[in-house]
Amino acid sequence: ELYLADNSTVASDPTTSSGARYLDEGVKIADAVMHQKLAAGLLHESCEPDCNNDGKQFKGIFIRYLAYFTKVLPPRYEDYRAKYQEFIAQNAETLWRKDRDSLGAFGVSWGGPAVSADAISH
Repeated sequence: ELYLADNSTVASDPTTSSGARYLDEGVKIADAVMHQKLAAGLLHESCEPDCNNDGKQFKGIFIRYLAYFTKVLPPRYEDYRAKYQEFIAQNAETLWRKDRDSLGAFGVSWGGPAVSADAISH
C-alpha cells in the first residue's frame, strides 16, 4: 500500500512534496502494470489460462489495491483517477459478461470463456 507508506504526510496532506512523491510513484507503478499486463484492454497474465494459484490471484489483488489507491488521489490527479476508474469498470464488466460459467463461477481469463473456475480464481 504505497499510498500509505508515509501515512502522516499522505493521509493528512497528499499535496506536500513527500506525499506527492508517494502518489507519483503509485501512478508510475499502476501505469506500468496497465501497460505491461494488457490484452484487448483487459488485465491479462501471460500464464492464462493455465496459471498456477499465484497467477490466478494477481489480477484481483491488483484491481482491489488500484481501487483503494484511486480513492485517495487528490484533485490534481483527476485524470489518473478517471483513467483508473474506467479501467476497473471495464475489467469488471467484461469479467461479469464473459467469464462466468453456468453456475456463476469466474474463470481465470477475464475476457472469457470461463474455464477451470475454482476457489482460487474467485
